[in-house]
Amino acid sequence: MNEEYEMMPRIQDGVVIDHVPSERGVYVYLVLFPYIKKGVTVNIKSNIPSDRMKNKWVFKIEDLIEDEKFFGVLAIAGGEGITINEIKDYKVVEKFHPQYPKTIERLLKCPNSRCVTNNDRHARHLFELVEKEPLTYMCHYCGTQIDRKEIDMQIGNAFKSY
Repeated sequence: MNEEYEMMPRIQDGVVIDHVPSERGVYVYLVLFPYIKKGVTVNIKSNIPSDRMKNKWVFKIEDLIEDEKFFGVLAIAGGEGITINEIKDYKVVEKFHPQYPKTIERLLKCPNSRCVTNNDRHARHLFELVEKEPLTYMCHYCGTQIDRKEIDMQIGNAFKSY
C-alpha cells in the first residue's frame, strides 16, 4: 500500500472513498462539503500515485455511512470506478463500486427555461439516466438531456450557495 495513503489517520466508523480520479476529486469534495460544513470530519489526500490510475484522491469520513442515494451522488461526482469502503470498528465491512442512479431527484436542475420545473415552484426536478458513457441524464418532464459538462457545472454552482 502507498506510504502517503498510510499517513492518513485511521477511522473507527465511517466511509473511505478511494480510487477517485484526480480530475474528479474536486467534485466529490463539493458533494461532501455540506457534511463538512455541518461538522463531519473528512480527511482528504489528493494526487496520491496509484497503480490503477495515474493519481487519485482518497476521502476518509468519520461517523458517516449514508444510503444508496448518497452513494449514487458520489458515483455521479467521482465516476463509477470509485471504491466505497464502509468501516466499522476500524475494519472494512463492505467494499463496492457505486453505480449511477437510474433517477436523480433535486440534485440537478433542468437547463430548459420553459420546463415546468423552472416555472412551477412545486414541481420537483427529476432526471432519468439515458447513457453511462458518455454520462447523460434526461429531464423527466421536458426531455432535455444534460451531459457530464452540464452536471459538473451544476455541482460547482451548488457550492457557490454555501
